[in-house]
Amino acid sequence: MEWWDLTTVDHHQFSRGVFMVQQCDAETLQALLAQLESGEDAGVRTLNVLTTRFPSDARLLFLRGSTLAGRGDLNGARQDMTAALALEPDYAILRYQLGFLEYTSGKVPEAETIWQAFDALEAGHTFRVLRDGWLALARDDVPLAVRLLSEGRDRMSEFPPIARDVSLALSRLNEIQNKASQEDDGAAGGEDDTHLLISGYTTKRRH
Repeated sequence: MEWWDLTTVDHHQFSRGVFMVQQCDAETLQALLAQLESGEDAGVRTLNVLTTRFPSDARLLFLRGSTLAGRGDLNGARQDMTAALALEPDYAILRYQLGFLEYTSGKVPEAETIWQAFDALEAGHTFRVLRDGWLALARDDVPLAVRLLSEGRDRMSEFPPIARDVSLALSRLNEIQNKASQEDDGAAGGEDDTHLLISGYTTKRRH
């Protein structure tokens, strides 16, 4: 899956009441992931069935939200990922991805609200660094954004989809900086380019 790869998510990382309700077993989840990664429509149908069968399994809601986002259904993705976060509010990757969905939809204040919980993480935590990088970009502070996003990206080797998202943004930011350095009025044009990067990012990263 391009938008999000759930194979790295450990079932036991979900800690808030996860063993109080029935959960999808690991073997079934792995088979589902294999179906989805192959691009089979049957995988989406299986995912819908499992989500109905296990409505309190945040992993399934997160996975369906990610799948919907990859297909361009941002409202459906937002609904499922919000429900997943309500079940697992302390799961940092899920919170990051929901905030990133809002951010790349042009809803920066909403993303900032979702990411505010990262203030409770230790200083220098990867998700705090990435959050601060994206918010610096929204403020048009491109040099700070590049530094923080580069730092966060370099720590994300265990989550390749996130690293790819950040690398894509950094490549575009480098283009913006090079353009600004070559134009006398580059500083004035940089803000428009940066806002365009944010508003168009969801579409670009799905192709």
